[in-house]
Amino acid sequence: MDSAAPPPSIPSDIPSDIPSIAGASTPRTLRAREPAELLAQVHLQMRAAPRDSIALIGHVGRRRTVVTARIDLAQATGHGGPGAVTDLLSALVGAGADGAFGIVVVGDGRERVCHASHCPAHPDDGHGSCEDPQDLMAEPCEAELDGVLAAMRLLALAGTAAPGFDLGELWVLAGSRATAVRAHAMSPGAHLHDGGGAPCPSTGADAIDISVAPPVPLDGADSTLVAAEAVLAGEDAPGADGPGPGPLRAVLILDPPTPSPALPRPRIEETWRAALEALSSYRARRDEPSSALCMTVCERLCVLSADLRDPLRRDRLTAIFLGRGKGDRTPCSGPPSHLLRDPRSVPHASITPGGQWYEGLALAEAVLRPPGAPHPRTERYVAQDAWCDLAALLALLAWWNHRFATAGSLADDVCRHDPEHSLARWVALMAGAGLPPAWTPRTGL
Repeated sequence: MDSAAPPPSIPSDIPSDIPSIAGASTPRTLRAREPAELLAQVHLQMRAAPRDSIALIGHVGRRRTVVTARIDLAQATGHGGPGAVTDLLSALVGAGADGAFGIVVVGDGRERVCHASHCPAHPDDGHGSCEDPQDLMAEPCEAELDGVLAAMRLLALAGTAAPGFDLGELWVLAGSRATAVRAHAMSPGAHLHDGGGAPCPSTGADAIDISVAPPVPLDGADSTLVAAEAVLAGEDAPGADGPGPGPLRAVLILDPPTPSPALPRPRIEETWRAALEALSSYRARRDEPSSALCMTVCERLCVLSADLRDPLRRDRLTAIFLGRGKGDRTPCSGPPSHLLRDPRSVPHASITPGGQWYEGLALAEAVLRPPGAPHPRTERYVAQDAWCDLAALLALLAWWNHRFATAGSLADDVCRHDPEHSLARWVALMAGAGLPPAWTPRTGL
């Protein structure tokens, strides 16, 4: 699709950034032409990730959003589909919307959505799944085609069920690809034809033509402006168990504290334990954390971040984690290759998933993670280097605990920010090559 010209559903004189007030305490910006932004907005407003759904974001004059609604994809495509779609559109109109931006989500929009045994379009790759769904040249799988057909039916029905309702485009999200399905008004007197070329019976509505654009990549949620502005508002990802990193991230990004350094300078272990104590108190809360607790956590994370600027202290902290429960805390500046050779090197319970140190480090990583999308208020984020070090350490622990997908994802994230980070590169290599640590959960029992 030519990015120089706006899609037909968005006139050139209408801004693509739509301020949203639905469910937000601060002004929001919705980039209505970006499918990843629409998916993130639906997730935020519905407080759950949409799966196998049709979701519509109702707007008024393409200037502000007023309501978000969804129905199951199976409900829209079943025997009662026309009635379900009509009810969905009526709900939007009843809430004051005169149009909508919409998505059809197959699976969660990013996961693989078919298997070779169920999808004649794709050959089996030997593992029971189809070719890489992110390949933009790949043929659409059966589930993705079903999503496109559902979008076409909805656009065709909208013209009769809600005359004048502005719904000119739906994005079909499947397998990390986004396909735009668009409706165009035909010239007066034109007729739609069926597959045999005969005119379709008149419905009394304006004739429309429906087109399907080539697929484009579906960006990650972390790269969206919706996610960045949610962070600035101190909001957490929907579905978080207990308080999440949102309020802490807002403090560190917008107004990071500058605590005075303690003299004499404490050891890195004491700095980490102080941060861990505050993080554990924060995680234990089941209600809204106080501003004092948030500030305490942020202050201690800032002290830890400053400490990690010293390579010797950073290596010392890694040694403390690896030697947890063993007494071996000799700093090592090279990669922890001994974990590949010695089956007796088993992670201590505190640095396994669910353990206090592991979960504390995971929360610290989430809090210090740099904002995804560019934003004027996040340009001076100062904790990126510390995040790289803690995220690489967390990736190492995940790999050591045989969580290779988590380890590889974290290490890749770090390498995108710092391509020369030695520990992250080592973990990425181990996880990518499928090289496990010497111990296994069986031998570790």
